[in-house]
Amino acid sequence: MNLYESIAGWYDINVGFVSEILSKFLPECNGAISTLHELYAAYPEKRVQLEYAFSTNVRGRALRKSLVERGFAASLGEGRRYLDVGCAYGGFLTAFAEVGYLAHGIEYDDHLASLCMRHIELSNLKASILHADFLADSVVEEPIFDLITCNDVIEHVSDPGRCIRKLYGLLKPGGVAYIETVNKNSLKNNTADIHFQFFGLNLLENCRAEQMYKQLSGSSFYGVSEFYPIEWYLNVAGNLDGASVEIVKVQGEFDYRVDLLAAFAKFVNWEDVDGKSINKFLVDSVKIEFSRYMRCYFSALEKSQLNNDMENFHRSFSDPIIRFVLRKVR
Repeated sequence: MNLYESIAGWYDINVGFVSEILSKFLPECNGAISTLHELYAAYPEKRVQLEYAFSTNVRGRALRKSLVERGFAASLGEGRRYLDVGCAYGGFLTAFAEVGYLAHGIEYDDHLASLCMRHIELSNLKASILHADFLADSVVEEPIFDLITCNDVIEHVSDPGRCIRKLYGLLKPGGVAYIETVNKNSLKNNTADIHFQFFGLNLLENCRAEQMYKQLSGSSFYGVSEFYPIEWYLNVAGNLDGASVEIVKVQGEFDYRVDLLAAFAKFVNWEDVDGKSINKFLVDSVKIEFSRYMRCYFSALEKSQLNNDMENFHRSFSDPIIRFVLRKVR
């Protein structure tokens, strides 16, 4: 079994799609690597991106299963219209097309749109994929969808509030939009951001975060917008006419003591390593924002313990992901 077959079997994706992904991320990858373990060991800096790409079908089917079990989606599509905003590698389209949904996707990035189309083609499934900016006025305007998903996308658009309003506007009465994004207040995200794993990146407002990312990575493209706490998203969603908003809870083991130990260890390592690779202004900015954040964190922890309400504390400060559903009641 060669490397491509091994990856395809592990992640349940087409061998041809594996080839497309490796050509995009690792054109220099040669035949000397024969296992997935060897691939990740040889390119540790690419592991997060590769795992995300390879796991597209796994993640899509897991979300479909979760939405069906929670009553947000039908187990069989039966002509229902489904839209995935920011369809990326196509795993969500695949998951819903497999069970009969009329699947549609929108993707802004050229390379991702091409990979998504290739994935659908190789999977022998039907899905309509539009390469466009979702926020453009002329893109998808009619309320025709029974189900919309928008995962790991809102933190990349120029106007998150408008994105939420447009998602809602595309739903039929009774339709559901599932939205998942980064939790700005999560301690884990602030000590290792979810996209690049850099300490303190999420603590900074967008312009300083972009400067720090470029200095640490050497890349000229950041591609991430502002982050917001869960209350901001719920406020935007709650102001939509006729909308029912529900936080999606997941079963998770959260331990603030473990998170705190990891956070301060990462802070020390950051000062000794990345802190020496960026300018003093950014170093001071991260230290100031980290101090402010920790004051808020401990204040919230104290109140939660006094009120015996750790569930809300973990939702706000432990869980790295925000998940909520919009239902168009009328």
